Amino acid sequence: RLSQRPTPEELEQRNILQPKNEADRQAEKREIKRRLTRKLSQRPTVAELLARKILRFNEYVEVTDAHDYDRRADKPWTKLTPADKAAIRKELNEFKSSEMEVHEESKHFTRPVHPRLLPSSSYLPTLTLLLALSGSFHLTQPSSSKLQPVQLVPGHWLSPHTLLYV
Repeated sequence: RLSQRPTPEELEQRNILQPKNEADRQAEKREIKRRLTRKLSQRPTVAELLARKILRFNEYVEVTDAHDYDRRADKPWTKLTPADKAAIRKELNEFKSSEMEVHEESKHFTRPVHPRLLPSSSYLPTLTLLLALSGSFHLTQPSSSKLQPVQLVPGHWLSPHTLLYV
């Protein structure tokens, strides 16, 4: 909105809009240059820094040979094939679905197992996943009202934030 735009004075204060006078800008640059030159010319000497115990030098320096080799880190994840990536995702999903437990405080962030991860793939196109109050998982087909239990870990929940789908 135009009513919320800052005024030119505010923009100049924030150094967004430069002042219109070129002479003022050049004078300010000269002042900064003069101040920095004076600071550089008044630097303390090495003797003063040694006396104030800012600089310290050892009398003996030890020099050793070092082998010349490539010190960059190896990146093995760049060499993975799509099959390797799928195998890693599958193994991770199996581990999470069977061995990882969810804390009581975070169960409301979770949901039941995704149908693609269920053991029987013949039901997948027409099945709806339901979670019974008892904690066991059931599958229903839309055409029938008959419940069919699926043998998973009863009461086990999986987080949608941690699952990787293949």
